[in-house]
Amino acid sequence: MTELVGGADLETEFQVKSNDEFYRHVKDLRLKFGDTIRDYEFMQYTQEYKFTYLPEMF
Repeated sequence: MTELVGGADLETEFQVKSNDEFYRHVKDLRLKFGDTIRDYEFMQYTQEYKFTYLPEMF
């Protein structure tokens, strides 16, 4: 869970194989919810690290 102060009302995450696939998803969302979506921003991550928030118990 992420708690934000200000910024976006909704945050989503896509794991896709290519930029083209990502843009197809964005286009589909804009077609379905264009009257609701005012604006959007995106960030691209090419590598993701594992974070351990709690120490290992075993």
